[in-house]
Amino acid sequence: MSQNRTLRGFISPFAVLLLALAVVTFAPVTAIGQETVPEILQKGVDELEKGNLELALREIKKAIEMEPGYPAAHFYAGMASAQMQKFEDAFDYFLAAADLSPGYGEAHMMACRVAYDQGKFDDSWEQAILAAQSGYDMSQAFVGLEQQQDPPDDFQQRMQAPRVVIGGLDLEALSARDAFMGPPTEDIASASAGADASTRGAVSTESGALPRGTGSTGAGLVAETSAELNEVRRQFGIALAHSRAFAVVPRPEIADYVLEIQVDDLRETEPRSLKGIVKLIDYSTLEQIYSRPVELRNIASVSDLRTEISRFVGYMETWLKEQGG
Repeated sequence: MSQNRTLRGFISPFAVLLLALAVVTFAPVTAIGQETVPEILQKGVDELEKGNLELALREIKKAIEMEPGYPAAHFYAGMASAQMQKFEDAFDYFLAAADLSPGYGEAHMMACRVAYDQGKFDDSWEQAILAAQSGYDMSQAFVGLEQQQDPPDDFQQRMQAPRVVIGGLDLEALSARDAFMGPPTEDIASASAGADASTRGAVSTESGALPRGTGSTGAGLVAETSAELNEVRRQFGIALAHSRAFAVVPRPEIADYVLEIQVDDLRETEPRSLKGIVKLIDYSTLEQIYSRPVELRNIASVSDLRTEISRFVGYMETWLKEQGG
């Protein structure tokens, strides 16, 4: 069977389901004229289903240009590129999707497939493990890979790694600043009421549902730093996904732990720093099992965040080892 036919077999069963998932989970609001990013992406996926690959990729790239941080757009760019046998491009698109949304199992699964079809078995093993950690049944992929190459030495350890879902940000301390200065804004109240229970009352920043405000109020600081706060969450997810001791999952119901970031203080001047506490919550009991103070000195710098957050994840790995994990 040719590589192209092999990859085509993966396209049709997943395309409609994954688009629906992507639009619900990751839908941005950026628009040109009357078209939103999900609408443009839908046009691209429709063309992909029809086999119009060049047109599909053009439409999907439009969505990426409008919203570079849209994971689903990178995922479908990978699907179109794979169909066009542009396997290097496809692999890079799938990795970009997974970096933008740690725990994106579909992206890891497809990255595993295109790496396998190129004979890049180290990469294929890595992506297969990450897909399995995200909750996907990769048993058949593992069987196929073992026929080509032995599994990594730490394969069993990684398959048994505790699963973590990245929860929302606990902004209670910043909200308390507003309470001291006056009644909380309606936006803070509504955002808190709508937060997922798994975040223990934290205000989620995943879909951009951040409190709005002005001046030096807590809500105003959150609004001013919404992109940076989202990046803090994302970098914790990436660091945990790259860890050999933890796995990252997209949904709390398949997680062992919820990672919660309690934000106690945001510096109002540049460089914008964050102080707070990083916690692990046992999802089955909702009990806090780990906490450590965290200080991020410049949340506007992605490179600084990566360095500092990798260090904190190292502390978590040491703690887990001490627990016998």
